[in-house]
Amino acid sequence: MPSVCAMGSLKALLKRKQQRLYYMAIKRIEIQNFKSFRHQTIELGQFNVLIGANASGKSNFLQIFQFISDIAHHGLINAISMQGGIEYLRNTNLAGQKDFALKIVLDSTPEMAYEFALHFDGAGFQIEQDKLVLNPENEASEVAVIFSTNGNIKIGNVLSELQQDVLDKIRLIKTLKPQTLLLEQPIFRLALTEILNDVDIFNTISVYDFDAKQSKKTVLRAGKQELETDTSNLAIVLKHILVDQEKKRLFFNMLSYVLPFVEDIRVQPFSDNYLIITLKETYSKVYLPTAFISDGTLNAISLVTTLYFQEKPLLLIEEPEKHIYPYLISEIVDIFKDRSEEKQIIITTHETEVIKHTDLEHILLIYRDNEGFSKICRPFEKEEVKTFLQNDLRAEYLYTQYLLGIIDAT
Repeated sequence: MPSVCAMGSLKALLKRKQQRLYYMAIKRIEIQNFKSFRHQTIELGQFNVLIGANASGKSNFLQIFQFISDIAHHGLINAISMQGGIEYLRNTNLAGQKDFALKIVLDSTPEMAYEFALHFDGAGFQIEQDKLVLNPENEASEVAVIFSTNGNIKIGNVLSELQQDVLDKIRLIKTLKPQTLLLEQPIFRLALTEILNDVDIFNTISVYDFDAKQSKKTVLRAGKQELETDTSNLAIVLKHILVDQEKKRLFFNMLSYVLPFVEDIRVQPFSDNYLIITLKETYSKVYLPTAFISDGTLNAISLVTTLYFQEKPLLLIEEPEKHIYPYLISEIVDIFKDRSEEKQIIITTHETEVIKHTDLEHILLIYRDNEGFSKICRPFEKEEVKTFLQNDLRAEYLYTQYLLGIIDAT
C-alpha cells in the first residue's frame, strides 16, 4: 500500500498533470414538494456524506439531481415521466397543496441561482416561475438575468454584471414552447457554461450506483467512452485508460491504494465483438475473468475510474462502499477527500465505517419528521452532538444509537 509520502507525491502529480476543474459547482439547493420532501434547504460543501436509515430519503435526495439532469438532456415533460409522472414526482401527502419548486444556487462569480416552479392542476402542470438571477442571497439586491413568463422571454438590466458575449447568447432565446424550461435550451446552458469557467454543470450531472453484476458482463467493443452510471461499460472505459501510459500509471497507483493485491488488469477480446475484464493478483500467475472477481473488487475499480477519469465537476455516488471490506473503507474515504479538492462530491451511505473515517463537518443527516417528511441537517452544528463527542463518543456510535438525531422532529 502506498506510503503517506507516496500519496502526497501523487497529489502533486495530479495537480501538475490533470486539468484543474472548477471547485464547488453547487452551493445550495432548495426543494419543495418533491417525493418525500415538503420543503428543504441544503447547504453543500466540497465533500458531502449523506447518512440516514433505510427509507429516510437518501435516494430521493439524489433524485433531485437526476431530475435536473433529465430536464437538461430530455426536456421537462420527459423528465417528469422518468420520475414516474406527476403522481410520483410530488409528495403524495401534499399532492396539489403546494407547488413544486427548485432553486439551485451556483458557486459562481457573480453568484447566481437558477430556479423554477410548477403548479399542479389535476394530472397536469403549469410553469409558474422560470428564471436565472444574480445575487440570490439578498432579495433586496436580487436581479433577474433572464426569466420566462408563459414562454415569453424577458432580459434583466445586468449589463454591468455579465460579459457581453454571455448576454448576447442569452438574448438569442426569444420564446419557449409550452411546458418548456430555460434549462432545456442549449444556448442557455452554453451561456451558463461561460459564467461557470467553461463547466457545463447541468449537462454533466450523473448519479452513479455501481452494479458489479453489470460490470461482470461482456460488453460490445463499440460503445461510449464515458462510464455508464451502473458501470455496465466499465470494460470499454478501462480499455481507453490502459492504452494511455500516463493514465495507466495513475490508475494503478490509485488502485494499489485500495486494492494492494491487484497486480494487473487487462481488457481482452471475447468472441468477435465483445470485451471482457481480466485481473491478475500478486499471488497468482493466472488472469481471472470477471465471473471470478468479487463484487467488492469490481466496485473499487469502478470507484477509482469514476473519481479520477470522469471529467465531471460534480460526482454523486449511491453507497460507494457496497461489498467493500470494512478494513479498506478508510482508504476509500481518503480518496474521496483527495478528489474533493478538485471536484464536488456527494455520496450516500448507512455504513458506520464510512462515518467513522469522515470528519463530522462533512456529514449530512437525513431523517423523517413526525409527519413523514424527509429533513436534512448537519449534526456538527448541534451543540448536543458536540457535547457527546467531547466525551469521547464517536460519531458512528452516535449514529447507530440514533443520537445524531438529537434534532427537532417537527
